[in-house]
Amino acid sequence: MGLKHDTKNLNQNLKGKIEIHSRVSLDTLYKDNNKILDLIYTTGVSFVAKEISRDIKLTYDYTSKWDNVAII
Repeated sequence: MGLKHDTKNLNQNLKGKIEIHSRVSLDTLYKDNNKILDLIYTTGVSFVAKEISRDIKLTYDYTSKWDNVAII
C-alpha cells in the first residue's frame, strides 16, 4: 500500500523498536549459590564504580555506554 502505510503498520505491530533484556540468563543467576549475583549487583558493582571513578575512560570498558544511541 505504500511506505507510509507499511511504516505505520510495522510500528503498530512492534509497539516500539527498543528492547531491554538482561545479558545474564536467569539460569546463570541461580547457579553456584548466587555468586553471579554478587558479581553483577550491589557488592560487585562497587568495585567497578570505584575503578571508573579513578579513570573515567574505563566507563567504555565496564558499561554499555559505548553501545548506546539516542535520536531526539
